Amino acid sequence: MKQNSSTAFSALFFVSALLASVMVLIGRSSAQSLTETKEVVFRIQVVEGCALGVGATDPTSLGLIDFGQVSDLSNPIDATGGAGAGGVVVTCTPGTAFTMAIDAGLNGPSTVDRKLLNADIGQTLDYQLYWDAGRTTVWGDTPGQSAVADGSEQVFPVHARLVTSVTLPAPGIYTDRVLVTVTF
Repeated sequence: MKQNSSTAFSALFFVSALLASVMVLIGRSSAQSLTETKEVVFRIQVVEGCALGVGATDPTSLGLIDFGQVSDLSNPIDATGGAGAGGVVVTCTPGTAFTMAIDAGLNGPSTVDRKLLNADIGQTLDYQLYWDAGRTTVWGDTPGQSAVADGSEQVFPVHARLVTSVTLPAPGIYTDRVLVTVTF
């Protein structure tokens, strides 16, 4: 069978093109691979913020302020809470102004009339929380105590005082829980 020259040329061209493509693919090694590089941009916007009780072993509690064991309330009994022991621990972005408020607790009608309760017998003892070591400024919930963050963990001690009583209380355990709120 006789092929015309046009068909033979087309077949030869196709085979030549196919061989050239295969040679290019075979001839390129991994050392000759092409690369392209683009950058990825990362971004974060830091806004004012605060965290209360950072690093606490119990994330729901700032700890316990314990007045200890007493049998006489003729004189006030003082206790102070620090980091992990009832103090207010706050970490905020630098320069953030914030306030810390402590509510009346579960048993008291107001922040100026806090009560420890013996749940077994329903008896209460009066106590108070203060901002200062001299126990002159009651730590309340309006407006609370103000501070400006320096960016590090800041510890604000809570100074507590069990108020004197002429009547001796019944033996037992007296407790209260207060909520600390940080507003920024």
